[in-house]
Amino acid sequence: MTPEPCDNLGPAGRTDQTAGPVELDARQFLADEGFEIWRESLHPLFDLEPAAGKRPQNFAAQVRAFSLGDLMLSDSASRGHFIWRGAASSDLLLVQLHTQGEGQATNGGRPMPIMPGALSIIDLAYPYLAEDHDFRCLTLIMPRARLGERAGAGRPGGLVLPPERPLTRILTAHLFSVWDSLPDLTASETPAVVNGLLHTLTEAIAFQTQTDPRRPPALPFSQVALLAYIDRHLQQPLDAAHLCRVFGCSRSVLYRLLAPEGGVGAVIKQRRLARAYRLLGNPALRHLSIAEIAMRCGFSDQSHFCRAFRATFALSPSDARQRLAAGSAPSVRPSDLPRFRDWLLSV
Repeated sequence: MTPEPCDNLGPAGRTDQTAGPVELDARQFLADEGFEIWRESLHPLFDLEPAAGKRPQNFAAQVRAFSLGDLMLSDSASRGHFIWRGAASSDLLLVQLHTQGEGQATNGGRPMPIMPGALSIIDLAYPYLAEDHDFRCLTLIMPRARLGERAGAGRPGGLVLPPERPLTRILTAHLFSVWDSLPDLTASETPAVVNGLLHTLTEAIAFQTQTDPRRPPALPFSQVALLAYIDRHLQQPLDAAHLCRVFGCSRSVLYRLLAPEGGVGAVIKQRRLARAYRLLGNPALRHLSIAEIAMRCGFSDQSHFCRAFRATFALSPSDARQRLAAGSAPSVRPSDLPRFRDWLLSV
């Protein structure tokens, strides 16, 4: 079931080509497995849920990616999903060109409209949240240190290069040209191609940064927004101080909004445990240990997680998993997960 990467051979059997693409097509799996395999494969970068109105049983997504040394360039498409990442230690930037689909995103609190032709700069050191609908995009994954000093010093995450700008159109044409050339690109040519692309990217970002304000607007503040933010960042450290800083509010206002739900600490704990319960009952995640489930839900101590889980659900996580799995065999084995996930983990 796992797609095999192409042989590292160019035309007429040449062996100096760059490595063939790594590919993943969620449609090749059973209808109820495709979304979970797609989610697990992208987990090194993001967490995601189906977009509003989309059913995992009808999910379709594909990606084709090439390695360019310490960079990756990929073409991906999906029927849409809700995607997020909490603040984490990462030195990766994503330069994303949407060729199809519209939506909204935020990176580090900065709004990022998603539209065909626009180039989004995503910094994975900051929280990211987006909802895409039937999208297709070309994505460059790169270490932040590879961006030129003029563009990288100002932390360009959350920047959007408008499609009507000449520099955006030039950079877009450059990206497409590199993508189209990858199947024939030799290993000896790769450094020159990468350096040329990075130079163009640096100039475009540096110019746009001069006219783009760097102060992110405050996030919309309400109980709904608070609970949504908590749900999307359960894997990250969360407390009252963090929420006040993100939403720009006082502790008294925060406590008043969450008092009907039991208070700040109770809300975070309850929602983490509820997510753990759902993950334990997901047959596609049977290969994950109890400790891995706990970490995905924001519990750094497995013993504490197990005590809290038992106090809430009156059974241990292991017993809950067995009870939820009764009558259904696990549908996705670790060996089913495509090599694409392992490839992302190596970046």
